[in-house]
Amino acid sequence: MNLIVIESAGESFTRVIGSQVARLSGDVFVTHILPEAEFDRHDADIVVVSPSCRFHAESRPRLRCGILLTPGGFAPRFAETRCIVTYGMNPKDTLTLSSIGEDVCVLALQRELVTADGGILERQEFKIRTCGSVDESLACSGAMLLLGLQPLG
Repeated sequence: MNLIVIESAGESFTRVIGSQVARLSGDVFVTHILPEAEFDRHDADIVVVSPSCRFHAESRPRLRCGILLTPGGFAPRFAETRCIVTYGMNPKDTLTLSSIGEDVCVLALQRELVTADGGILERQEFKIRTCGSVDESLACSGAMLLLGLQPLG
């Protein structure tokens, strides 16, 4: 599997997601690109977008991916994808937190989800360990779910 993280300079999404995924699966290649990069040469099974990324509407670079994991309320115009999964604290997001503790949160999967390998996840909740900010925890757990892996509890 190929997973790309789009993050601004100085963010740690790729490091956080890469370290969590590496613990559970050695078959996933995690890389990152900056939001201003040219995407035309990139294909991925899963693309994770950090909430701070801003894309230049004029340039409209293209990225091909199977699943796009993106912050809720973000209108991605840069990707050709078969599925968009949103994360955030809005009840309309596919992935949100229903409970937040100091070290443990409850991740709520709000609707059925198809993983990158074609598996089906029903609506449910997962007890997860926080791994950085709320957004990092949501993105990391979402990436693991989309890869067919159990989020770290």
